[in-house]
Amino acid sequence: KSERGYGLLGPSRRGAPKARLPDLAPDMPARQAFQAIACSCITHFRRCEPGIFAREVEALHQGRVAIRRLRSAL
Repeated sequence: KSERGYGLLGPSRRGAPKARLPDLAPDMPARQAFQAIACSCITHFRRCEPGIFAREVEALHQGRVAIRRLRSAL
């Protein structure tokens, strides 16, 4: 019964994707650094989308984290 219940939770039981650090260099111009940070945040959110649509709580939380990071960068 438990396996059937877990199967009903959805396809992903691995957990929500975590944020990855953007690839930054000390000599990188500010414009390029901002682009890397923004792309990292957007990628993080996009990787969470399937879980968000499947109503997975952890994916929703990680999606909020991604948006909060992007908002802070702006």
